[in-house]
Amino acid sequence: MAKVPYNEIPEIPVVEKLQEHHGCCYAHVKGTKCPFETPEGRDLCFWHDPETDKSSMDVRIMLTQLCIQRVDCAGFELAGLDLSQIRLNNGRFAYANFSGSSLEYSELKQGRFFKANFSGASLLRADLSGANLRNTNLDDVNLLRAELDGAQLEGSDFGTGDVIRQEKAALAADRAGDYELGQQHWLEAEETYLSLNRAFSDLGRADLAGRAYYRFMCAKRRLLPRGSFRRMVSWMMDVACGYGERPWRVVGMYVAIIMVSSVLFLMFGIEGSENVELDLGDGRIIVVEQPVHVQYDSTLSFTENFKQYGHCLYFSVITITTTGYGDYVPSIMSRLVSVIESFLGAFLIAVLVMVFGLRMMRS
Repeated sequence: MAKVPYNEIPEIPVVEKLQEHHGCCYAHVKGTKCPFETPEGRDLCFWHDPETDKSSMDVRIMLTQLCIQRVDCAGFELAGLDLSQIRLNNGRFAYANFSGSSLEYSELKQGRFFKANFSGASLLRADLSGANLRNTNLDDVNLLRAELDGAQLEGSDFGTGDVIRQEKAALAADRAGDYELGQQHWLEAEETYLSLNRAFSDLGRADLAGRAYYRFMCAKRRLLPRGSFRRMVSWMMDVACGYGERPWRVVGMYVAIIMVSSVLFLMFGIEGSENVELDLGDGRIIVVEQPVHVQYDSTLSFTENFKQYGHCLYFSVITITTTGYGDYVPSIMSRLVSVIESFLGAFLIAVLVMVFGLRMMRS
């Protein structure tokens, strides 16, 4: 479709004239029809037609006037526009399309942007105080130093894994070997995630605040010197429990340690004992305790080796829980494995209690 030049678009009517203009096929989800007239041969008005050229600076003035007049701007197609420093306070832009637009340093206080599309837009230092951003598309949006005090962000889509634009840029810079630029982007990502964490916390949404906090800690780790001990410890905390926001990782690591240790015990061997009935030949039967060595043996069948593994799995469980019934003990080769497993088990239990305790307190 050919673009409609701006000079062919009729002047935006004031509120008193809105009732006289009809023809746009756009209908609000609530059933309210668009009040604006359409150009000849068009089914959509200037604002709802994505093919019309809205690059004129007059569009900024017209949008500001519509906000002042409290006109419903639902579904407006405003993609790719330079709307920096614009004032759209109390604007009604539900379902509007701002994808790829620049809204830097803009004022959008108390605006209604329910299910609006901001994908790829820049909201650098934008004032979104008290704005309704529920269920909006915020994928690849620049929210650096945006004012989010009182903003309603429930259900907003930040893209795959809740990764914001600054983190994507930082990862790209690191892959390209430009670590200095990567550190700058990681610093910006850290600041943005912290702002989102505070905004969600103020709303009482501990679940969403936790997701932002996790990304914040990941960015903070990337700012630590590469190969440093602190960065390694931070990475281990991420793997173990996701900085307290992934409690099921603790359970997963617990099970993984049990399985790995049981295999090592099977390879290195454990010592135990079993009760054996001994017939003395005169009708008397006594029970004696007999030492047993449990270890993988290639000469045994799969079934027999699987039974051996069952004993090692049992020993791994009582080792990681530090139960220690005394029926099995590690061999000389297995002692180091048992020491490490028991230490990790005690550590992970403490982490699990801490993580669930914190989550219960926040909820």
